[in-house]
Parts: sequence; structure tokens; C-alpha cells
Amino acid sequence: MNTARKYKAVIIGCGNIGFQLRRYHIPYAITHFDAYAANQDVALQGICDTDEQTVIRFAKEYGIQHASADLHTVLATAEPDIVSICTPDSTHYSILKQVLAFGCIKAIWCEKPIATTLKEGKEMVALCKERNVTLMINFLRRYDPFYQELHSKIKAMVGDIAYVTASYSGGITTCGSHLLDLLLYLFGKCLWVSGRYGSDKGSIEGRLEFEGGVPVYLIPSDSSRVSVLDLCIIGSKGRVDTLNRPFYEYDYRYFPTFRGEVTGSIVMETQQKEIFTKRFARTMFRDALQNLLTSIHRKKNPLCSGNEGLLSLELLSALVHSAGHDGKITQLPFTVDSIQIPKPHGEIARWKH
Repeated sequence: MNTARKYKAVIIGCGNIGFQLRRYHIPYAITHFDAYAANQDVALQGICDTDEQTVIRFAKEYGIQHASADLHTVLATAEPDIVSICTPDSTHYSILKQVLAFGCIKAIWCEKPIATTLKEGKEMVALCKERNVTLMINFLRRYDPFYQELHSKIKAMVGDIAYVTASYSGGITTCGSHLLDLLLYLFGKCLWVSGRYGSDKGSIEGRLEFEGGVPVYLIPSDSSRVSVLDLCIIGSKGRVDTLNRPFYEYDYRYFPTFRGEVTGSIVMETQQKEIFTKRFARTMFRDALQNLLTSIHRKKNPLCSGNEGLLSLELLSALVHSAGHDGKITQLPFTVDSIQIPKPHGEIARWKH
């Protein structure tokens, strides 16, 4: 370990988001490993996965000192300040409790969604607060410079919002949870939802009403071959389309309105307008880690704390409740904390609960 580095880290879970998306050779950070490797203040000291062969292979390939299929062994020997939980959703609760048993922990960087029930999520947030441990949930689009600028300029761009369509693929839990958190980030408090299951119980379509009377229409895609996480925002001044490509890439279109001189009608310009001040580097994973380190140092909540994770899970739970009751309008705040969210596509059963 480089002794000049301030923090030691451990990654629990060596799947796609922990390590293995690196195999696609994307030229920017898209895994927890990438983020740690790019940060000069953090040394990755340990990894853990139930697949012992994977752990041994990664440890040898990347020079990681502490590696084991046994979580207690890795945490006891590595003594990390920061732990990334990159395991299936259904294991977050039990693993976080095991991690908190070690007094060296300063922060936990947990994959989304925070838990599979609000009851578990609330307990996770409470336990971290009780032990003075910073909890950050990895909803990366809050750290994406593109969406941050959209957040700051959306009112100037489109004016009063008439409606929003929000499309996603990959199931309501896997990719849909990212979309729900993005909606909360862009449009604020959600007042009520009405949802129905798609072709299977892994996807939900419906309507969400946000503060200020902003209606959002949620549209799932059943395609397994195309990555979809897109917004179309229609307002009194114009329209913005955001198009999300795989690995957190994006594109957008902006169409301002103008009043036609002949008919007096409102139409959309057909020429795309460059409305952002710059093109953005794909730095969201690195920025998320830096925000976590700043939060530890300043003893403040990160941009996407456990509380934001709970709000997203609350919204998802309300949609699941509504879908289970034939689209019944479900008000928020939603207080039924026992609703189980759908299992994500490809849930890995090998992790012990």
C-alpha cells in the first residue's frame, strides 16, 4: 500500500459493477475498482466474493493484498475505512450489518437499490447514523455532469413542464430504480403513483405525479437487446429529449418553441440547439467517490445519501403496491415498509443471506 494514501478500501462483490464491466475496455471509470484505482487518496486493500477462484484471480492480477471468500477474514485483515457493497440487492441489509461490526469503518458505498424493503432500508440508515458511518447509495446519475447541468437549466430550457415521458429497459429494479431516482433529482417530491405490471412482474408502467403538477408517464421496454433509460420533457418553452446509451453515455436533443408569424401557432424548431456550456467527460464514478471522501472529511451527507436511497425505494415500493392492486392510486409518503420489490433480472443466488 502507498502509505501516502489516506484511506483503505474493500470491495465486496466482484461482479459487473464491482469489477467485471472493465472487460469492455470503456475509456472511463464504470466500476468501483476503476474509481478507487483513479483516486490518489484511496488504496484498494481487499476484495471479497463467494466465488473464491474469481477473488484469487483478481487479487493476483491487480496486486490486491487481502482477498478471500470469507467476509470476516477480509475485513479483519484489511481494516478498511471504506467498504463498497456490490452484491445482489437482497444481500445489502445483512452484509451492511456485518460490515458495521468493525470499528474501523468510516463509510459504506452501497449499490442501488439500498434494500429490498423499506423496513430493511430504514434500519440500514439508522444503524449507520448510530455508528457515525457515512452511507452513500450509488445512483450515479446524480454525479453525472450532464444531468447536473440539466437539473440546473431545465426550467430555463422548457419553461412550465406540461408532461414527461420516462422510458426504461432492464426491469423496474435494475434500471428502473436509476430512472426513479433521476426523476426525484430532476423534479423533486412525488405526490402519488399509479402503476401496472408490464409483460412480466419485473417491469411496471404507469403515471407519477410530482410537485407542481408535473405528470410523468413511465414506459417500460421489454427489449433485452437495447439499453433504454430516456426522458422526453415537454414544456411551455420547448422540449428536451435525453437518450441514454450503454455504460452511462448519453445524447440529447433540444427544441425551443417560437410563435409562427403567419398562423400564430406554437411549433417546434427542427434544428437541434447546443444549450449546454460544454461537453462533459464521463467522470460520474470518480466524482461519486470524491464526493464520498469529501463527506467523510467534512462530516456531511453525500449527494446521494442513505436518505435519498430511501426516497427512491419508497417510490419503487409505492409503484409495486399500486401494480399489485390493479393500478390503484397510491399516495406518498408511502408507509407500508414490508413491500418486497421485484428481483432484478439475473439475481445471483450464490450469495448467502
